[in-house]
Amino acid sequence: MAANWTCGVDARIGYYTVDMPQCAEYFTGETSGWSKTYTLTVGESQSPTPSPGTMPTPTPGGEPKQTVLWRIVPALALIVIVVGAGLGLLIYLARKK
Repeated sequence: MAANWTCGVDARIGYYTVDMPQCAEYFTGETSGWSKTYTLTVGESQSPTPSPGTMPTPTPGGEPKQTVLWRIVPALALIVIVVGAGLGLLIYLARKK
């Protein structure tokens, strides 16, 4: 059974700003553009065999990119609730003694 892994690199220097109401992030700075993509195939013998790369069309910086904030915010809220309840219980038990 063989496995394939395809990758490419886009180097960036600059910074991101996040627009919380729209759950979007914006990049300001310079990008290198995407490198050629390479597919690495690993067979049963575990010896990797890279294939020649192809050059995709680069995407310009500054465009909004959807983030996973909708997953992070509820998780953080749950953590705050659990920690708050634990501290409240701890204070209640300490005062009861």
